[in-house]
This record gives sequence, structure tokens and C-alpha cells, in this order.
Amino acid sequence: MRQKYSLWYVKTLRAGIGAIMVVAPFYATISVWAASRLQHADFFKIWKEFALTVLAVILATFLLTHRKFVHQVTRHRLAIAISAYILLILVVAFYDLMTSRVGDEAVIYGLIVNLRPVAIFSTAFLTFAIGVRWQVAGFPWRRIVLIPALIVIIFGLAQMTVLPKDILTHAGYSAATIEPYQTVDNQSEFVRIQSTLRGPNPLGAYLIIIITTLVAAFVADKKRRIWWGVFTAGALAVLVGTYSRSAEVGLILSMLSLAVIYRGKYIRQHLLIVGICVVLVVGVGTLLLAKNNYFVENAVLHSSDSSRSQMSSNFERVEAMKRATREVANNPLGTGVGSAGPASARNELAEVRIAENYFLQIGQELGLAGILLFISINVMIGRELWRRPSEQLAAILLASLIGLTFVNLVSHAWADDTLAYIWWGLAGIALAMPAVVSRK
Repeated sequence: MRQKYSLWYVKTLRAGIGAIMVVAPFYATISVWAASRLQHADFFKIWKEFALTVLAVILATFLLTHRKFVHQVTRHRLAIAISAYILLILVVAFYDLMTSRVGDEAVIYGLIVNLRPVAIFSTAFLTFAIGVRWQVAGFPWRRIVLIPALIVIIFGLAQMTVLPKDILTHAGYSAATIEPYQTVDNQSEFVRIQSTLRGPNPLGAYLIIIITTLVAAFVADKKRRIWWGVFTAGALAVLVGTYSRSAEVGLILSMLSLAVIYRGKYIRQHLLIVGICVVLVVGVGTLLLAKNNYFVENAVLHSSDSSRSQMSSNFERVEAMKRATREVANNPLGTGVGSAGPASARNELAEVRIAENYFLQIGQELGLAGILLFISINVMIGRELWRRPSEQLAAILLASLIGLTFVNLVSHAWADDTLAYIWWGLAGIALAMPAVVSRK
């Protein structure tokens, strides 16, 4: 009876987490479409957080009756760091609400954005740790990630080729919700693809996970390499169409990291091919950059003389980072949850503060303690993934973490719900199974 009761919890929670991750790439489109027809835009922006809260409550009811299991899991340093980080966020948010240091709406939105990654990680980790304990085998993480990605990529390719650039207006996209399309420095001939995500940069960051997964599958699955190759080529084409330089650099870092992880299995066997590819990429890149190339100036450097923007995106990003660094130095305790990053747009008590760097955003809101705790969590997760190189999911997540860390150094990528739910959810799954098995 006890085992049947536990299995019900595990299967319910696993199904819920799988559903959240399957729908993740379509959050923006679903939310905008629903809000445009049913109103209540704010509710439809956080409906998946309600779903996660329901899962967390179900999980909590199980944990209350299995305190020995909880004690075993929470002794890990990663669990302690995550608990401390969550407690810091909650304490600072409570202080902000009591003192009106930050607007109430901004605090609530800031809580959602900041807690989202660690919340889905913790829920997934505990759920799958329970599943291992009760010997619930298998989870189709690859299909859960790649089948929705195929839809995203096909729609992205259609946007690049046959669909009108404002096609998303039919789903409710507008200046009041999400812009239906973006351009490079306001140049209409360079339309940036965003598919079903919130924008070109979130799409580019999302594709780092997808392409890393596809490359790992290409290496491992010799029978279906043609399929994996075509899938990867389509994903790369969409990535180019985003004109997201941070995602392109992040993908390169992810691929290099994956190569290092697989060095014993792949690099030594194909060292000549890898060397030739590197030389070709570097050579072609050098030739393009050496010339006054119109495409390179716009698509890569975003610094063309024909730009219609008053300030280049490069200049704005650098200035935002400098300003955020000074603010963190001047306020080492932070200025409150929701006072910086995307949430600050809802703070009626102060101006919008966009650092163009997720780590600096955490510093602006939670101070140096917040930055150190969040970096510690990232390092600990990366270390645990490194210890499991034989697990394909762990290798994919470690490689993509390195690429996405770069992306977060020049944007607020972890604030995007799609990226947070997929990567951090998969990380919880990857670390749960080996961790519990080894202790047992």
C-alpha cells in the first residue's frame, strides 16, 4: 500500500514536469494569444508558475510523510546553497513589501523571475530522486525536448522564407504585448527570427540547448545520422536568422565543451577532421572580418553606418553593464527584489534598470550575497554534471551551461521562462538519478 501510494505521487509529478517542459517553447505564443482574446494578460503570463506551485504542493505533502528521505537529500551542499538562496530572496522581498522600497507589482514579478530556475530544479530533483528510490525507471527527456523543438524550428524556417514578417500579429503580438518582429538596429532588411519564443535572443539561447542535444545524438546514434544532421542544419539556420551574437558565441563554447567531454570517444578518432573544420571556420571568419562586408557589419557586428538607431546596441550594452557594476559596488546589500532586470519595468517607484547581465541583475537586487550564492549554485551543478560524463544528458547540460553562462553575461537569459524551465528542469532530472543511486 505504501509503495502504491508513493508511485502515484511520482507518476503524477513526473507527468506534470514533463508537461511543463513540453509546452515551454510555446509559452509566449499561448500567453499572448489567450490574453488578446480573454484579457487578464498578467494571469496568462504566470499560469505555468501556478502549475509549478501545484506540483510543489503535491511534492510537499509527500515529503512531510518521508522525513528520513528529506534528511538524506538536504544534507548535500547544493541543497544548502539553494535553500540559502531561496531564503535570501524571500527575506529581501518581504522587507521590500513592508517598507515599500520597491513597488508591490515589481516585487511579485521579481520573485517569480528569480525563484523560477531553482524552483523547477528543486521540484524535478526531488521528484526523480523519489522515483529512483521506488525504482520508477525511464523518462523520455529527449522526446520531450526535441519534438517541440522541431515545431519551433520549422516555424522559424517558415518565418525566414515564406511567411510575412508580421505574421505573429494574428496571434495577438503587438507593441503592447510582444513585438511581432525585431530588426538589427532598426534596419528593415535585417529581420530577426523569433519563432514561438519571446524574441530573437531567447530563441537563440534556447537553440543552444537544442543544437547541443542534436550534436550529442549525432555522435551517439550512427544509424540515424542523416536525420540528426538535417535536424541540426535546420536549427543552425534558424540560429543564424536570429542574428543573436551572444547565442552564436555561446553555441561555439558549448560545442567546444562537448568536444572536451567526449575527447576520449570522438576527438582523438577524428582529430584531423576537427582540425580542418577549425581552420576553415577561423579562416573564413578572418576573411569576412578583414573586408568592409555589409552583411558582417550588420549581422555580426551590429555597427553598420546605415544603422537607423541613435546609439548602437554594442554601446548601450557596455554602458548598461558599467552602470550596473557601479550600482552593485555602491549598494553591496542590493536595492530590492524587482528593482532591476525585466521586473523593474513594473516598478513605479523608480526607473527601469536593465544591466544586460543576469549576474549583475542579481547583484543589483540581492547584493553581493545573492551573486555569490547564485554563482555557487551554478558551479556546484556544473561540478556534479562533470562527474557524470558517461550520462548523455549530463554531458549535454554541462556543455550548454558553459555556453549559456556566456549568454547570461551579456543578457538576462535565465529570466526567460522557456530557457529556465527546460535547462534547470533537465538539470534536476540529471542530478537526481545518479546522486540517489550512489548514496544507496
